[in-house]
Amino acid sequence: MTFKFIAPFITAAFAVNYIVWYEAISLALTLFFLLDLIDSIGKKMPFLEVVAVIAFLTWLSVPVVTYEVFNEYNELAALWVTFMPTPAPEYFSYALPATLLFGLGLKTPLLAGTWKMSYYNESLKKYLVNKSYTGVYLVVIGVISTFLVKITPESIRNIFQNFALLTYVGMFYVIYSPFEHKSRVILLCAGLTISQSIASGMYGQLVFMSVISALILLAGKKISLSKKLIILAGGILLIFLIQSIKFEYRAETWNGLERRSDPALFGRLIWERITNPSEMFQAERVFNMAVRANQGNIVSKVMNYVPKFEPFAHGRTILEAFAASLAPRFLWPDKPKSGGADMVCRYIGDCQSALRGLSYNVGPVGEAYINFGKSGGCIFMFFYGLLFNFLFKSALLISRHTPSLILWFPLLFLSFFTMENDILSFLNSFVKSAFFTFVIFKLAKLFFKVSL
Repeated sequence: MTFKFIAPFITAAFAVNYIVWYEAISLALTLFFLLDLIDSIGKKMPFLEVVAVIAFLTWLSVPVVTYEVFNEYNELAALWVTFMPTPAPEYFSYALPATLLFGLGLKTPLLAGTWKMSYYNESLKKYLVNKSYTGVYLVVIGVISTFLVKITPESIRNIFQNFALLTYVGMFYVIYSPFEHKSRVILLCAGLTISQSIASGMYGQLVFMSVISALILLAGKKISLSKKLIILAGGILLIFLIQSIKFEYRAETWNGLERRSDPALFGRLIWERITNPSEMFQAERVFNMAVRANQGNIVSKVMNYVPKFEPFAHGRTILEAFAASLAPRFLWPDKPKSGGADMVCRYIGDCQSALRGLSYNVGPVGEAYINFGKSGGCIFMFFYGLLFNFLFKSALLISRHTPSLILWFPLLFLSFFTMENDILSFLNSFVKSAFFTFVIFKLAKLFFKVSL
């Protein structure tokens, strides 16, 4: 697909007439990785390609829009103080090479020996031929755990959250097995996800699970370019739809740390957007979407704060992240907590965000800068991309011998798609999910004589 190489150059050449060169290159690179994702759909399971697109959008393209449109001269940006605090040349001198090197880490060829997706699909169907009801059992466990999550102590809540994700794992078992009533199970899982989103006002899991499901189900299938574009357009519209109602819904149902659900309000907002799509693109709603998607704003705050008010960490937070993700809390009672509140307090100076009901994080680009500055941060981001690459390719290699592991990817790799998480949050989530998966496989074999 030579077009994916030519189109970004044309884009950069055209855009440089209207914006500065580093912003033009940022848009061109985002387009390249987007076209690479489109090309990959069906040919493989493009988890890494989706990660790259999210990174380039949130760290480069949306910041370009913010600098050019929602800057300090924009009425809404000035009112809510959401403009970038760091000058554009300063921000892009770090974010552009750091993001590019992260993308190169994701694309570096690693671990030869993976199959074409059609082979994985054939192997998976053969593996599940006598496991018609395995998926149903997993879905039942997942549904029960979903309702138990809210009442479990915080110390073990993560375990039940992983059990809740078995809902989606079980759904894929059902789809790929000879089970007869597939549609009923799929509708149950979809309905549960939507109802959870309405109840919590949090739509990230709905979006990410929709993306992961599509990537798994489309892998190994021959799909025309027109169908790929329709799928992509549908996904983008879904995100715009959700983002356009999210702020209004939360304004009515959230009060600080107290949250309630209102299905009637949710339904009314959805109906308003469907019957009048232009509502999604009103200036204030586009502004809200840009603010939410602009991880670069947080990175620029980090650059504005470090080392002026807080010295570089010189690798300390990253070493602590690796250690904390492996050591249980009973062995290290005061180990760092994931979630980002401590990082935001120390390296941005916002120590009241959690009390205001806000949740945000410095992200990997921000944390790389916190530890190593510009040059070192860029180098680290290459190896961080390489880590994502290695983990995903390793899972594919294991799937050659244990085909059903692919069906556990929604549980294993959900943390891949949250580019706003710091390194501790990512490692903590992935290590716990991987360990949980390993234990469940072993327990099923030991106590039930079942090979999941």
